[in-house]
Amino acid sequence: MLVAVAIYALPTLAGVTLAKGLPNWSWASTRKSWDAARYAFFVYIASVTFIALQYVPQFVSHARMDEGSVATYGIALTFASPVSLLVYSLRSVLLPRMIGKHTAIESFLWSRRGRFVVFATLLTMLVAGYLGSVVLEFLYGEKYPDIAIVFVVFFAGYSATATIGIYSLSLHTVGVPRLGALVGLVRLTVLTITLLFTRSLLDVVVATAVVMVASEVMLVALLSRARPR
Repeated sequence: MLVAVAIYALPTLAGVTLAKGLPNWSWASTRKSWDAARYAFFVYIASVTFIALQYVPQFVSHARMDEGSVATYGIALTFASPVSLLVYSLRSVLLPRMIGKHTAIESFLWSRRGRFVVFATLLTMLVAGYLGSVVLEFLYGEKYPDIAIVFVVFFAGYSATATIGIYSLSLHTVGVPRLGALVGLVRLTVLTITLLFTRSLLDVVVATAVVMVASEVMLVALLSRARPR
């Protein structure tokens, strides 16, 4: 939660405040400050639910599966952490710059060239994930037989979600942070319920990947329709 505050909510609060150009203290400026804080709260909810997506499966596997499954997921999560750091860093840089209408970054992302760059980035990440699975199979395959497939599925799902999720930053151009918070809460709820019916670690990571990618695609589709033409 503190991570979400530090890298999402606080930059957003600062960005919204600067975008509104707050004057010296007055009742009007107090109201604007409250609006900025409320805006940041929705961003905080969305970011917390996003961060939780990778840890809920770990709790489920710890509660319902053997030590080998827990260790396998833990290794996969550890080696996928560079993607998390990259995503958090990129979003924290881009997010304040996406606040407001018709930003240059937002226009680029939705352009044909921008889509090509995002698609190429996703392909690069998927190739990196496959190479990572080969390394993990070599290092841990004998002790944890499912490590390669678990890592590939989780890494592919998380990478696709993170890459597609760059477009969800348009929430701040369109000005609908509530939508991001709502989708985040629904996604986390659906994932938690779905994981209750899984029987193996592979079921867990497949369900996690499907829910993450499907919900992110749905959010981006809604934003695409809401964007001004």
